[in-house]
Amino acid sequence: MAQCLAILAPQGRDAGVIRGILDSAKMATCAVGDMRALLATLREDKAGSVVVAEEALDEDSVARFEDCLAQQPPWSDLPVILLTRGRSGPEANLSLARRLGNVTILERPLHPVTLVSAARAALRARARQHEAEEHVAALERSEQRLRESEAKYRTLFSTMDEGFCIIEFLDGPEGPLRDYVHVEANAAYERHAGIPDVVGQRLREMVPDEADAWVERYGAVLRTGRPLRFEQELVATGRHLELAAFRINPPERRQVAVLFQDVTARRQAEQALQKLNETLERRISEALAERKLLADLVEGTDAF
Repeated sequence: MAQCLAILAPQGRDAGVIRGILDSAKMATCAVGDMRALLATLREDKAGSVVVAEEALDEDSVARFEDCLAQQPPWSDLPVILLTRGRSGPEANLSLARRLGNVTILERPLHPVTLVSAARAALRARARQHEAEEHVAALERSEQRLRESEAKYRTLFSTMDEGFCIIEFLDGPEGPLRDYVHVEANAAYERHAGIPDVVGQRLREMVPDEADAWVERYGAVLRTGRPLRFEQELVATGRHLELAAFRINPPERRQVAVLFQDVTARRQAEQALQKLNETLERRISEALAERKLLADLVEGTDAF
């Protein structure tokens, strides 16, 4: 951050005197010989403030200085200390100050204390501008990271195969926290749960016969904060789901996130396998019984 005071006072020993006063107050200074050098210093961001004598500001110089200041970034308002001798009159000085923006007018002859006080105030103002710019830049970076994170979340949310929803508990005629509404759901929710357009729907309107069981299960997650894993068949659709639920903090949000997969095919395969095993066991038992019967018949025949 530039903290140098650029001094443009082209007549006599003015620049040296001003610089000596400010250097003795432990402020970094740099003297420039003309407007071109001053503008180069500003463009290189080497100066935090400018001390300029009115005799250095003819119309051409003022126009170039004004143009340079107009090109400042939005956060910047360069402090300028204008040294006058009262020759131009207060109206002319005020007009010049309006053109140059953030101007403090000091009339010569200068008292060192007045000059040092004005210079310190200018540098403090410039430091506050830089701090504000850094704060804004930090906020913009944070917002950018947040947007990128949100974009990644939305991409994952939309493309993931697992069904996902966020439910928010409500008070209702059945009592406090005895119903909930779906506030978010991804495309896989409808695919796995078989329920379209779930966002905005209340549980007791969707599946009134199953509502109490779901409220109890997810309500326990909300109250205790303990995650839950389980399998459940949806009576309304006949689908088997494998579900995981966890509370979204803080608890005052009254929200629970639910992640699930449709395991209907797996359950049907397990049931078919179990049925096959039972059939095989029955056939084996029947075959063994027949074999024993034949053995008994053979033994009975030999006895004769």
